[in-house]
Amino acid sequence: MAETGDRHGPVIGIDLGTACSCVAVWQHGRAEIVTNEHGGRVTPSYIAFTDTERLVGDAAKSQASRNPTNTVFEAARRGGGRVRAALKDKAEAEAYIGGPVKNAVVTVPASFDVLQRRATKHACAISGLDVLGVIHEPTAAGVAYGIHGIAGDKNVLVFDLGGGHTSVSLLAVASGKITVKATAGDPHLGGEDFSSRMVEHFVAQFKAEHKKDVARNARAMVRLRAACEQANKTLSSASWATIELERLHEDTDFYSTIMRDQFDDLNLDLFCKCLEPIKKCLAGAKMDRSSVDDVVLVGGSTRIPRVRRLIQDLFDGKELRKDINPEEAAARGLRLAGHVPARRHAALARRGGCRRRHGGDDTKEHPNSRHGEGEDNLHPAPSQERCCHLSFRRRGATSENTLLCELKLPGTRNKAKPGVKLSVSVCFSIDADGVLTVSARDRANGHKNQMRIVEQSQLSKMEIERMAMEAKE
Repeated sequence: MAETGDRHGPVIGIDLGTACSCVAVWQHGRAEIVTNEHGGRVTPSYIAFTDTERLVGDAAKSQASRNPTNTVFEAARRGGGRVRAALKDKAEAEAYIGGPVKNAVVTVPASFDVLQRRATKHACAISGLDVLGVIHEPTAAGVAYGIHGIAGDKNVLVFDLGGGHTSVSLLAVASGKITVKATAGDPHLGGEDFSSRMVEHFVAQFKAEHKKDVARNARAMVRLRAACEQANKTLSSASWATIELERLHEDTDFYSTIMRDQFDDLNLDLFCKCLEPIKKCLAGAKMDRSSVDDVVLVGGSTRIPRVRRLIQDLFDGKELRKDINPEEAAARGLRLAGHVPARRHAALARRGGCRRRHGGDDTKEHPNSRHGEGEDNLHPAPSQERCCHLSFRRRGATSENTLLCELKLPGTRNKAKPGVKLSVSVCFSIDADGVLTVSARDRANGHKNQMRIVEQSQLSKMEIERMAMEAKE
């Protein structure tokens, strides 16, 4: 059985990645990765529907070539797929520890906003899990690498290159306290893009050799993609890989070889593009790369030798931390997080903004700051309390974004003369669990107010129970 806490019972750590998911439990005094029913330590994010059943994970992936139109890849990107993945992870954890599991700590990318974090928590709730904490992937990975136990102060850059995203976070570690100083990333750049370049290469080769367009055959393309994904993995440890597919298209066999240098040439622009989030992250933290003490690699695609060399060259030959399986680092750190007395603070991954009651907005803080401050010059309106509307920014003007709260300054009325501007300073900070603290102060008279905003579920208990029943059908 898994070791339990006095309050919560068994707690699992779930890393719901775009390409695969990974689960960890705390047993025998250490974090252990849960193996799935096929013996794998990670489960591919595939869901498939047949005439008789719904398949998830390896079973769905194995039949993809026979059922391409009813098979979904990167299922964890989608709401329903996220629920199915969480259900699968929960069942595998229960089988592994030999008992029921109701509590989990979950990772999310550092760039996730309030709504995306909430959707992840909803998916876990529908699967029957109580989410005790939501932790940024790089923070969890950093804990797995033991940075919470580092003596002295250090700056640690975590580079996460997964199947469908690139994410970079800069962590400052001091006396067991982990602070996310800055984050950056590309949600549409990852290992699948590298495999896609290889697929395009072989589609062109097949057409040149056989005068046939394999891209028009959905089943053939699924088989070719699977072969390219395997070749991608092989090239991380070998200098060449083979593609052998019998009767790929119109009874035509396809056999080919790709060298690592060819693969690198096909993807060099994408590999270089992976460095951009690193540069943006350092710029956001106003830190020179020479001030980074450790570089930690997370995500299966960080095994690619050329990617590693490019990162190492960027940091003037610094040795990269890669001593933990990169696909398991976040899940291990998640489960460790419940047993490590580390204090965590998160950076603001999105811009915050203050909207005036009568329109207009001001945004003074910068993304990647843990504390932000903005000044909102409010025009007076007769007999009205001074009020700040706080929203988080996804794009464009604040008026187009999501309202988080309405914060009023008590005990004061707008008595200024028409046309006189009132100066209100607004400060906000966010911790690693997504709790936002907002305060506002009238610069003229010192009146102030403060509010804590905790992620609230928009689904009722009854709705969650109904959706849980539907998910199990």
